[in-house]
Amino acid sequence: MSPTAGPSKRPREESEPPPTQESTQEEDEVLNAGGQQVGHIPRAVAAGLAELMDGHLIKVEGRMVGQNLDHAKHYKLGLDMSIYARPSLRDVLEPELAWATPGQRGFQPPPKHSTHTSSAMTALLDKLTKVKTDSTQADNVMWMIDRENPTLPQTPSDPPVQFWIKQKGSSGEHYLNVATRTPQAEPPTLGRGGIIADGMGLGKFSFVTSLTAGKTLTTLALILATKSTPGPTLIVCPLSVLSNWEKQLEDHVAPSYLTSYTYHGASKGVTAKTLEQYDIVITTYQTIQSEGSEPTGVKKAKPAPSPLFKVKWKRVVADEGHQLRNPKAKSTPIVNSPSDLGSLLTCLHLCTPLDQPDYFKSLLLRPLSRGDPAAGKLLQALVGQILLRRTKDSRDSRGNKLVDLPSIEFFRCPVQLDDDTRKLYDEVLDSSKRKFEEALRTGEGTANVLSLLTRSKSILR
Repeated sequence: MSPTAGPSKRPREESEPPPTQESTQEEDEVLNAGGQQVGHIPRAVAAGLAELMDGHLIKVEGRMVGQNLDHAKHYKLGLDMSIYARPSLRDVLEPELAWATPGQRGFQPPPKHSTHTSSAMTALLDKLTKVKTDSTQADNVMWMIDRENPTLPQTPSDPPVQFWIKQKGSSGEHYLNVATRTPQAEPPTLGRGGIIADGMGLGKFSFVTSLTAGKTLTTLALILATKSTPGPTLIVCPLSVLSNWEKQLEDHVAPSYLTSYTYHGASKGVTAKTLEQYDIVITTYQTIQSEGSEPTGVKKAKPAPSPLFKVKWKRVVADEGHQLRNPKAKSTPIVNSPSDLGSLLTCLHLCTPLDQPDYFKSLLLRPLSRGDPAAGKLLQALVGQILLRRTKDSRDSRGNKLVDLPSIEFFRCPVQLDDDTRKLYDEVLDSSKRKFEEALRTGEGTANVLSLLTRSKSILR
């Protein structure tokens, strides 16, 4: 197919095109990663797809073939088009879409492995930063500072930054996104932040809206290291760990070095100007949600904006960040599948356009489900760009453990219960066992295991 297009851009997936085939400007438009129209596909092609797309029977994705920054192709480029539908609709859709298949032979079984990624592109992906497991505390702080202040490559020999590299072409230098293989002349916008995915027991803080920190001390070290930069740091956490933050600050930081304020409960009656005077402000997800929600009901007056939303924060640290992905989540791991990682990218606005669900699905989820090795390499490179993970088993280059934890000691302390309490405890325990076994069998509800334990413990208080 030969669509008309400007500079080579990857069109966005459009599952709901304009409803009428008579449209001459809208139904066949091609959008780039920024949602801007860069061209259109032939009207006959659009007419053959529009009705099926309007009926939500198919989804269409396309990839431009080649580049056109120098306009040598006179705005005409080839397009590789992929059409997705439910397998149960194959017999119905194949006659309708035979015209779109190579040689009009109809649907063929999908290839086991994609061949889209060339050896040159594979080499570029190999250059992307990989996670270091032998880093020191100073290295971790520098990693966070670098993610907080990313800079674009200045020369073609510079390593990629959030998948962007600098290239030279016949029309001059331009930027190329390694993941999407799309070039652009104007400097792209880089996201700020990253993800720390430390193993359980290492005192991690799951991810940060402006930056992700690891242990409490690493977070405080970051704040101290960037104290000369104006602006307070907002720490958002569940209510259950609010007091832990206060204690860690009290134990490890002298008041003369960092000032902090807990914005919660009766302490919320302050102005934004007051909050700006502190180095650290701590609040809860519940507070953010309640003060950031729109009032319901036509008679309710809109409240004054919360001071939290008037402050220009230097960074926002999200403790137990998986709650931003799923408020009901109780488990510690923030990434249980590649789709979870996509949700976090959307929250953090990192590695555009992979932070857009359609692109993440097209470039990673679908190819991964087909066993595409190029998608696996892309996922590995993505993790290396934005994520730092340390576990209790991580070792440095000399084979020494990064964290030398003492051996686990078990203590059994029998508790005598009266008859009524014992009966209630046994009932809760039996119910929890059934739910836990069901979760193991089905793989669903595993995030509630910790809440089951908490429920049992609360009876003994």
